[in-house]
Amino acid sequence: MNTSHPDLGSRIKAMRQAHGLSLARLAASIPMSEATLSRIENGLSDITARNLYALAAALNARIEDFFVYQNSSRPAGLRSITRAGKGIPFRSGAFESELLSPDLSSKKMNPFLNMTSAQTIADAGGLNAHPGEEFLLVIDGHLQLNTEFYEPLDLGPGDSIYFDATTPHAYLSSSADPVRFLVVTSEPAIRKEDKP
Repeated sequence: MNTSHPDLGSRIKAMRQAHGLSLARLAASIPMSEATLSRIENGLSDITARNLYALAAALNARIEDFFVYQNSSRPAGLRSITRAGKGIPFRSGAFESELLSPDLSSKKMNPFLNMTSAQTIADAGGLNAHPGEEFLLVIDGHLQLNTEFYEPLDLGPGDSIYFDATTPHAYLSSSADPVRFLVVTSEPAIRKEDKP
């Protein structure tokens, strides 16, 4: 089943064109092959989390910019409710993901509900890193967190971890069954538009 968000590729393409970038120039800045970027823009290939964050940085965007149209006003006391199964589904490499609270623009956190059956680091697409910090909570199943600097860590239902997401990491299922987990990532402390 293809769970890719149908507008993801077209949003990436529109943002690239709005920045006046060719496929070749944007792909080279990530780095990614031009053919891979073209397949993503045309909805023919899934995008990895690492490439999603790299595209956001290259396009001076936030993750949710790829999924929702921006609302220029941000009311005080804001809230967002996502009913079970009503987030924005998409496929990110070895994960089936669901973006939660998709109606809020300019969030400081990006919550995702993920599921994976990956058994090896290669199945997971290798160790990946991205800007910001990350909170992970295992909901169902058993997860093995692999990182560059530590021994693999086994986490069961209800276990959580908060870590520096710039550390290369990968999520695996510790058993033959899929693992379902919540991931909340923070935006980088300094974004391009914040720099003097």
